[in-house]
Amino acid sequence: MDGCNSSTAIAGPKPGRPKSGNRCGHDPQRPRPFEPPKNHANRPLILRRIIERIRDYFRDPSTLPTLNAANRSARQQRTERREACCSLLGALMHYTDLVTLRVGIPQADGSMAGIPMETKRDAEGRALVIGLAERAGLTVRRAWRSIADLKRAGIITVHPRCAKLDDVTYKGFAAIRAINRQLFNALGLGQWLEHERRKAAERRRDKHDKDKKRKLIEMGRELMAATALMGGKRKPKAGASATDTGKTDRPKTENDNAAEAFFAYAHDFLGKKPQPEPAPQPERQATATNPTLELAKRLMQEQPGLSQMEAIEKALQWSGAKPDTS
Repeated sequence: MDGCNSSTAIAGPKPGRPKSGNRCGHDPQRPRPFEPPKNHANRPLILRRIIERIRDYFRDPSTLPTLNAANRSARQQRTERREACCSLLGALMHYTDLVTLRVGIPQADGSMAGIPMETKRDAEGRALVIGLAERAGLTVRRAWRSIADLKRAGIITVHPRCAKLDDVTYKGFAAIRAINRQLFNALGLGQWLEHERRKAAERRRDKHDKDKKRKLIEMGRELMAATALMGGKRKPKAGASATDTGKTDRPKTENDNAAEAFFAYAHDFLGKKPQPEPAPQPERQATATNPTLELAKRLMQEQPGLSQMEAIEKALQWSGAKPDTS
């Protein structure tokens, strides 16, 4: 061929694959849906069900009319485009957080990390972060086209992110993608979604409260230990005088008040309510008149929706003792 050598010649379709228009290896009789990784734990049942119903769109485009009309044409969406949209949307649903409906990978600190479109590799070619296109089994160009169709159909929303390094330089991050809950309504799973989201939110809130309670109790123990080292009360020895036992008449500090408040509510923090006593002991009576504790009680009375943990935390902040919330 004149003006064309072997390095620039357009390669034909690979043998053994159907000759499709865009040479992507698509076979209308054998579509390739998204398959979750085998080493992943099972996702919530509602997400697995909606992935199955998304696959029905390939055979029946009327299931999602807005996606079928995303090509802005009276013609039906092509089968290879439908296959790509089903695969990518299935991958998005697999990595969707049920509470926020955002797409990402959970991190150890409880946050969500967005998934980039392309796989990031190091200098030796090893994958650092597997991209969304590879997870869906698509090329990057097909994945970007599918994202455009899903956005145009109103199924997902995309929020780009970047950080400004200097006046002319920006660093891009993986975009935040979210699923429109109307997709669940369109596929007949709207009521189930609301039920599952409430359950997931309660589980997350309980876990968060349990972690906060554990941190507060640990901090209370550390405060009590520090108070003891600084000259707190000790059990007197038999026959020892007040001077020998190290008893001092120093005024209570903010840490002393905080420690007493922590231990007064320790059982409540752990979910174990203290048993009522017929006659209050002197230590209990002193704790009940603690200013930090009284402030927490007053906050709970003024704000009925405030939990014990939140009331104690606010009372400590107002009294000057700052708990560790890291």
